[in-house]
Amino acid sequence: DGEQNYAGTAQRLSQRILASTAATHPDWVFGAADVPKAFLQGLTFDELEAETREPRKYIAFTIPKGTLKHLRCVPNFENFNEHQHVLSCLKPGTGCRDAPRAFSLRLMKTLRNFGMQSTMYDPQLMLLFKNKELAAMISIHVDDIKFTGRQNDIDRLVKLLEATFGKMTLQFDKFTNCGMTHERDKSGNIVMHQDEYIQAFKPIHPKHYQGYDIDGPCSEHQQALFMSLLGAVAYTSLTQVWILVYIVALQRKNKQASVSDLKRLNALTRELMRNPQKLYYRCMTPTQILEVYSDSAYSREGDTAHALKGMICLRLGRSAEGQECSHLLDALSQSHKLVVRSTFGAELLAATSAVDHAFGIALTLHETEAGCLKPDEALQIRESGGLLIAIKLLIDAMSVYHSIIQESFKAPSEKSLLSHISWLQEMLHLGLLKIIGWVDTRDMAADGLTQGKISRDSLLSCMRGTFSRSNPIEIYPRPKGSG
Repeated sequence: DGEQNYAGTAQRLSQRILASTAATHPDWVFGAADVPKAFLQGLTFDELEAETREPRKYIAFTIPKGTLKHLRCVPNFENFNEHQHVLSCLKPGTGCRDAPRAFSLRLMKTLRNFGMQSTMYDPQLMLLFKNKELAAMISIHVDDIKFTGRQNDIDRLVKLLEATFGKMTLQFDKFTNCGMTHERDKSGNIVMHQDEYIQAFKPIHPKHYQGYDIDGPCSEHQQALFMSLLGAVAYTSLTQVWILVYIVALQRKNKQASVSDLKRLNALTRELMRNPQKLYYRCMTPTQILEVYSDSAYSREGDTAHALKGMICLRLGRSAEGQECSHLLDALSQSHKLVVRSTFGAELLAATSAVDHAFGIALTLHETEAGCLKPDEALQIRESGGLLIAIKLLIDAMSVYHSIIQESFKAPSEKSLLSHISWLQEMLHLGLLKIIGWVDTRDMAADGLTQGKISRDSLLSCMRGTFSRSNPIEIYPRPKGSG
């Protein structure tokens, strides 16, 4: 019917960027706010029409039985006849499809009037600048707001929101938002986890699959159980990066799982309940370097094969003691979107995708340093350079590495791959990709995002902010004086 009902919520990446920003500013406040009765506090239908220029909606309703005597006590309603009259709804309320959107528009209008601006890649991640310095950051999750910033600026923001929407529920340093528990200690270190959510899981009882052919397809009832549990486990990807590749493998069975797939999901669920992990954002001073690991791999299932790409993005920094540490901002485990015909092609396409994704992350971090960008300003950076964040791409495919850094090279047999090599070379030339490097496979942090049979240690180190390489690395451009 063309009706607009969208009410945005901040992306997973934005939530991690906010936690990382709070960890780099230990003197800032860090907390969450909940707007009470949010869906009753949106724009009216008249305001929606003026704001969006969409045709005004008209909604009328009858009153519940037994309420007529109370309504007639209201001035001008003394002669209300429930058999002839109805009440007109002035604004979308609870139960109306457009209530979330009406609230979201009013909230965004209030925040913009306060001086906050949306970032380029996620309108629900908003920044406040004062004297050309970042003063506050918030992420919006419909009627929940997560924030970090200077004490006086957050106080002013809360005062404005409470004047507009009423008394809010405020929590600082320890709170649960979007199913994730956030905890900050006295040193400014932040931990994010889903322990309570995970412990509430209920694996599928063996009675539902005992006696069935292990290679046979699930029944309709078994498939429903599989889908329900898999959806719950997949939500843990907010914090449980180490199991991403298993989730992706099981999600390929959404249409028809086998009994063995159901048992694999049960095994994953039990392991997750036994050993839930946490994301650590240690207090650090960022070095403005975004270290990106890209990897690709094949997996075979019967007569079919799947090509996976993995990417992990770390924001580098130094602790107060001078130790190198990092914040995990994003991790992806996905099937290739394009046809892959060779190992070279798989690694190259994975690297191209990783840089493309990392550019959006770097642009958001750039905005936290220089202010929110307009579309033409972002386009200017993409075409001419000037990114304040250095992207450092690390791959373990030597052939791909050499094809990118050499000016003249033998064109690949798949001629379509030439454009991907040229694009990465252009990114290097513009300085948008600052460094490309080759690392030993043993130091490939993204390896666990494409293979399920290897150790999870590297991924867990990335989650804890302690990942480090133990083997020589080759980088381009080479440091001055390196020979």
